Amino acid sequence: MKKKSYDIALLLVVLLLFSASLGVLHGRKNGPTASTIDVGDDVARIILTKQDALDYLDPLLLAVNIDTIARILHQFDDKVFFEVFDALLNDEARTFTPEQKIQLLLAVIVHDPKREKQNIFITKMTDLFAEYPVFYNAIGFYNAAIPPILAWAKRSDIRKIIPRWIQHSLDKVIDEGDVAGLKSLIAHGIRPTKKQASELLRRVVLESRPPEFVALLVKELGANPNYSFDKKRTVLMGAVNKKNLPMVRALLRVGARPDLILDPAVGSAKQLSFQKGYRKIDLLFSSQKKN
Repeated sequence: MKKKSYDIALLLVVLLLFSASLGVLHGRKNGPTASTIDVGDDVARIILTKQDALDYLDPLLLAVNIDTIARILHQFDDKVFFEVFDALLNDEARTFTPEQKIQLLLAVIVHDPKREKQNIFITKMTDLFAEYPVFYNAIGFYNAAIPPILAWAKRSDIRKIIPRWIQHSLDKVIDEGDVAGLKSLIAHGIRPTKKQASELLRRVVLESRPPEFVALLVKELGANPNYSFDKKRTVLMGAVNKKNLPMVRALLRVGARPDLILDPAVGSAKQLSFQKGYRKIDLLFSSQKKN
């Protein structure tokens, strides 16, 4: 009789979870809470072992419904929680990509009801994913994970990892051309050094990324609008060389100087534009007030 009750309860739970997992088929546009459920104390009565838990989570694992997985993990007792959690990270149950594993770690940080395990998750993330854009993975759904990570970094040895996460996340933002992503990182306390910001500005110009990056990097993060990537040419010269009029405009708005000469043998952005016959850029420079 006990076995029959267990089977019925487990079947009901699996059906609930399967229903929840269907939300994933509609994409991520509604956010991670669109397909979450709360099965309450039934979890504690049904889940006795790691394998019970993995069977219980199987529909969600198939659907890669990470947010709901994280919420339900917190309803297991600590022993089962960590056994299952380690199994998921070690791919014993299902293959997750590294990015999905990072999202799982971020999700369990956000959904930890008592905030008691957060530091364990953060430390594990530094051990496994030191060279990944962790903060970039957080923006959008798991912004709330960023403050506890930064707070824990001030009190532990993981502080040496934070600059790497910041750099990798900012590089990812530029790679993706994700201006909104950069705004979100800034809003949640991610701030590179001025030197890093200037290097990002160099990338934006030389790789022809969206010019909307320029004002954010200069005004919000302190990038040098006259930064030189080789001590001879400014970023403005890089924009001129690519004949990128929108980028030239963006740089001029934040204080780039068309007449600035770092190396007499190379000249200024204004001279470069004249030499190349870029009439529209010449006219734009001519309309600027002399510094």
